[in-house]
Amino acid sequence: MYDDFDFVMILTGGIGNTIVLNHLRYFLDYRSTKSIQSNSSVKIQVLHVDRFSQRLAYLKEKIQSLITLNVSHDVKVDLHNTSHQGHVNIREYLKKYIEHIETEYPTGIRRVAVISCGPAKFNDVSRHACVELQKKIVDNTIVTYISDPFEW
Repeated sequence: MYDDFDFVMILTGGIGNTIVLNHLRYFLDYRSTKSIQSNSSVKIQVLHVDRFSQRLAYLKEKIQSLITLNVSHDVKVDLHNTSHQGHVNIREYLKKYIEHIETEYPTGIRRVAVISCGPAKFNDVSRHACVELQKKIVDNTIVTYISDPFEW
């Protein structure tokens, strides 16, 4: 997967936190075994929104134990507690993320994967935001939406 994208945005909400650690472990394994032909400049951004502070604290602790200094510049994690602050505007968050990528990397084709896992409405908003962004983006940025459903 990481050979196909330059940037990976992982959007999770609620119980979707389970995929964050899986994707980060996969990314770290990828980085440790990459060959010269592999895309070694992949950047990952994680946004997890949750209303349960204990679940956020657990996730933060696990992420910190995984991320080492040699990859910390390629991984950014935002954890938001929505019990007091309300909902995060996923559409605006994605828009700002894409704008940042286009500003930071102004030339060449930018391949962005958006992986979403959370409640149905959360995934619907993420999917719709990706479609809208792809319609408006013309500066060689390709946004690919990937649903990573969580089911019991």
